Amino acid sequence: MPSQTSQHILIVGGSGRVGLPLSLFFHFKGHEVSILDPATEKNSLIRNNIMPFQEFGVENWLSLAHNSPRFHIFEDIKEISKCKFDVAVIVVGTELANDGIPTHFGIPSLARSIIDSLVPGAMLILRSTVTPGTTEELEKSLSVWGRPDIQVVFAPERIAEGMAYTELPSLPQIIGATTASSRNLASSFFENLGIKILNLTAIEAEYAKLFSNAFRFLNFSISTFFYLIAENRGLDYSKIITAMRHEYPRLDSMPKSGYAGGPCLIKDATILDSVNDPMVSMLKSSLKINRQLIDFVIGRIESSCLSLENPHIGIVGIGFKAGSDDLRESFALHVIEQLNSRGWRVSYFDRYAKTSKASFLPLEEILVNCDFIVRGNLDDEYAGLKSRGLFLDIWV
Repeated sequence: MPSQTSQHILIVGGSGRVGLPLSLFFHFKGHEVSILDPATEKNSLIRNNIMPFQEFGVENWLSLAHNSPRFHIFEDIKEISKCKFDVAVIVVGTELANDGIPTHFGIPSLARSIIDSLVPGAMLILRSTVTPGTTEELEKSLSVWGRPDIQVVFAPERIAEGMAYTELPSLPQIIGATTASSRNLASSFFENLGIKILNLTAIEAEYAKLFSNAFRFLNFSISTFFYLIAENRGLDYSKIITAMRHEYPRLDSMPKSGYAGGPCLIKDATILDSVNDPMVSMLKSSLKINRQLIDFVIGRIESSCLSLENPHIGIVGIGFKAGSDDLRESFALHVIEQLNSRGWRVSYFDRYAKTSKASFLPLEEILVNCDFIVRGNLDDEYAGLKSRGLFLDIWV
């Protein structure tokens, strides 16, 4: 393989929220990078030096990649047929079927489609969540396909959305490998990027990724569980939790109540739930609590607006978390969809995210015109708002 400072890296899914920051970071570090992603609209923005989504600071890396002869974007697998890559990174994770069961076809199919473009001894990195055992199974499949020389590792993404610019260079990288050769190759690669390495077996690393997000999901669900108990009994949860935390350091780490949204927490908890019996009851309960919070909010809106002929509902903050334009598993979007199904009038305000499922109104107009307002995420801008109508804040 060429030296670590001049490798050609293929990022499969490289225009997405995980893939693009990683692609730009590798280019910033001196590698030649090729993105393979069918997302033509996003690719067009990237080619025009425009970030297709919000990721603070990464536009600095994009500016360096813009018109660079060492940064390429491909939309069709046929376009890479004449290329040879030293490293390939698959950032397309395991998907869930409609019944919530993980599907196992995407990653092997993608890997099979690119192996002819990998040099002898190339490294294949799996980056997004996979079901346990995927790395080892892929390694076996490569032998069947006549490419046992390819070194497979699982190097999970650990970046908080919106924090790639600071966290990609600084967070330790877990390396999951089945052989010493693949572990050493991956360790050398990431160490040359200035990143600290934590070595695990492949299956240990796969579970580490699932455990990390499931742990956060479980913690959020506990706080939401307490919130629902209090609210359903007519108690002021804000007063209760304030008293509990006051000068009591053992509760400093207790998260606020609220919906646990986004692309990772719910999916990873669901995957872990589907493959591990000992965790089933805890995770199933947490997933149920998350759904119950939406039902609670809808019920509160309905009961409060019974006497109104055509109530106007406002949602402030629709990104799945504060300061985000990402609507995947957004609590606010779920609420909007439920209200739309009832034929109710819904407006929203958000400085970052947009949706066609409700009408946009400036925050001042939401506060004056809406009969019932729901705080949709933890953005501090929406805490303690004073409005003409009722205001529901579940983020306590």
